[in-house]
Amino acid sequence: MEAKKLRGEVFWPAFLLIFAALAYAIIDGAHFVTTLGLINTWALGKLSPLFAAGALFFLGTCVVVFFSPLARVTIGGPNAKRFLAPLPWCTISLCTTTAVGILFWGIAEPIYHLTAPPVSLGLAPGSAEAGKFALSTMFLHWTFMPCAIYALPALVFALVFHNLKLPFSLSSCLVPVLGQRLAAKSSSYVDTVCLFALVAGMAASLATGILSLSGGIEFLYKIPSGPTSWALVGTAIVGAFLLSALSGIHRGITWLSNLNTLCFFVLAAVILVYGPVSEMFTLSVTASSHFIRNFVPQSLFTQFAATDPWPRSWTVFYWSVWLAWAPVTAAFLGRVGAGYTVRSFLLVNLLLPALFSWIWMAMFGGTALALQNSGALDLAAILKADGPELLVYRVFERFPFAVVVIPLFLITAFFSYVTAADSNTLSMAGMSSHGISTEDHDPPYWLKVLWGGLVGLLAVIMLSLNGVEGIKALSYLGGFPALFFELGTAIALLNLTFNPSRFGIMVPPRRRGVEPVARPEATG
Repeated sequence: MEAKKLRGEVFWPAFLLIFAALAYAIIDGAHFVTTLGLINTWALGKLSPLFAAGALFFLGTCVVVFFSPLARVTIGGPNAKRFLAPLPWCTISLCTTTAVGILFWGIAEPIYHLTAPPVSLGLAPGSAEAGKFALSTMFLHWTFMPCAIYALPALVFALVFHNLKLPFSLSSCLVPVLGQRLAAKSSSYVDTVCLFALVAGMAASLATGILSLSGGIEFLYKIPSGPTSWALVGTAIVGAFLLSALSGIHRGITWLSNLNTLCFFVLAAVILVYGPVSEMFTLSVTASSHFIRNFVPQSLFTQFAATDPWPRSWTVFYWSVWLAWAPVTAAFLGRVGAGYTVRSFLLVNLLLPALFSWIWMAMFGGTALALQNSGALDLAAILKADGPELLVYRVFERFPFAVVVIPLFLITAFFSYVTAADSNTLSMAGMSSHGISTEDHDPPYWLKVLWGGLVGLLAVIMLSLNGVEGIKALSYLGGFPALFFELGTAIALLNLTFNPSRFGIMVPPRRRGVEPVARPEATG
């Protein structure tokens, strides 16, 4: 077995790029944010149609694969054992992808869209039509599209790593397109860029989480939200996800994901019991109908609204951030999918989290809009005065047992950031190492600690110096190269789908009756 050692050609460029960006921000933070803002404005402005069309293409590719003969192929081969049992596999997938964002944006985002809808649609702010648009937009931003952005490269990585036995490198995903020789030559460049994108994206997400948690602590315990509390909260999150990552997938990450998912269900039950259920249900049904009927034009909204800044500020921004996370997250999701069929993989990594997010946004987004429309709580005024991080606490404050529910929300948010971060820390360390294989998945501990510590340090320093806008500007940049990487993986997946035997993948014959989704053995 190959000894694990530092993969310097990937680690050092990514590390030095992050260090240089941090130094630039410390020396001249205002110029740093301005420069990145100009780059992002150009990239998002020029490539908005490609981002929108690309996201729709990724989802369509996943649908084609789901109904293709390739869907019957078992990841790792017909005799592969399951890396994880079904329940932890489902909870890990959920908590690695959408769980972080839905907590922060479930209440806040629909209020933004209600009060400031796209100018080009001619919707009156605060109107019923604006409310329908707001909730249907939540379904667009948080369900099938982002899950497809994650699931597609994850499936390709699973097949090339487990079935084709290619190296633990993101460039392996491009072998069905470029061939082994060219993919190997580009390996270090692809992994370096994806590592840089994810570190920036994780730091931005962590900074948002720190703000949210600090706001909740201030709301509950009157401890001012500022650099000191940010540093303490950031240290706690980083320490927790490092402990979890060091304990391995079968212990820390599995335990945290199961607990985190349980907390989600408890919070959802609170909304169902004490929220405005009738109004929420009516709004959700109307918005769902609008979302289904207008799915394609709403997905491509940016292509015929070039003069409207709304699509770039919201939809294209979301696709950029999802894309920045997707490659390295794919390495984690792909490695834990062994032993399941391709169809099962898409069910667990695309359909189930998308449906969960749809229900969550219907409940929490519908509650926010119902409270705003009825005048029971002026969330728009709170948003304008205090920012988005306090909205969810104002909503829960209205419910019985708020003294229990609000701390539970804080705990859930904490676990969500920890769970998402520790899974990606494992992949970052794995991509920075030689010797990762299907038999030996775990990278050196010191690399996990180094990457986790760097993400936490970057988040706290950037937040303290430039606010969340500075670190967001850095995270947007990762979506630009990741878009082209994912386009390559989509073509690779189509090649695997229509020419599996060319790559040594044998599709089992169709069986009558119920097709088994996985072998009965499990190691997790």
